[in-house]
Amino acid sequence: MAWAVSLIDKQLFPVALVVSYWITNIAGLIMLHKGVSPEAKGCRKKNMTDLIIAVIYTGVIILLLHFGLLKLPQECFIHKSQ
Repeated sequence: MAWAVSLIDKQLFPVALVVSYWITNIAGLIMLHKGVSPEAKGCRKKNMTDLIIAVIYTGVIILLLHFGLLKLPQECFIHKSQ
């Protein structure tokens, strides 16, 4: 999703990356926990742990983008002439 958005405007890549991550992964984890054991004890605690890990992971991704260590896929194949 982020790559497709970056084809329209490269400046939107970081935002699209974070939004698509949150939509797919966090929503998926919540649905997985609900589907496996909706009545199990500790389910709320497990969801909170997953949410905290997701927030930390998102922060790492934002830092990688900020420092230029994570690039758009099309930028990986461009050779810079010296």
